[in-house]
Amino acid sequence: IDLETFLLTRYLPEKKKPEVKATTYQSAMDEVKRLAKTLGSVSVHEIQPLHAERHKSARLALKTANVSIKQDLITLSEALTYAVACGLVKLNPLQPVRGLPSTDRTPIWLRLHDIATLLRCLPRRVKALTLFLILTGARINEALAMTVADIDWQRRELRVPNSKKRRRSSSQGKRMRTLKIDDLGPRLERVALARRTID
Repeated sequence: IDLETFLLTRYLPEKKKPEVKATTYQSAMDEVKRLAKTLGSVSVHEIQPLHAERHKSARLALKTANVSIKQDLITLSEALTYAVACGLVKLNPLQPVRGLPSTDRTPIWLRLHDIATLLRCLPRRVKALTLFLILTGARINEALAMTVADIDWQRRELRVPNSKKRRRSSSQGKRMRTLKIDDLGPRLERVALARRTID
């Protein structure tokens, strides 16, 4: 059985779909499609580490973010582990996936002139959101989860929801991180003021 057929007819519906939420399943489908594009015709029992390297190289050539490539390879390894459980192969030939060298990410970073060009092309509401993401380093879901109540004008602070996965702690409630408006500059203050005006 070739890898693409196995991923689409066995791994996704039998293993992945019963275990995860719809949004996570959609992400898994996207990862499978990317793997199928570069390795789909290879038989499951023929997969070796060099195939993972081939996929990695193909994705790096497209300037794909390291985190996306790593997730593809994790999915491939999980699928091969399931292939072992199904009796299609004896052993999973892939080692646990390690992070890629950070130097591989530099070609995909936006330079200052790229950011300026991007901001000039955006509508007002989207521009404010994009500028907020750039200045704070917040993830898109963190920014969208914020409300006007998360802006403390007296203390001149922003409370940004922290969605990064960490070990569970005994403390309850929403994880937040606090950013000083003054530390982030007048451009962020204008974005915050615009948000208060819009809302």
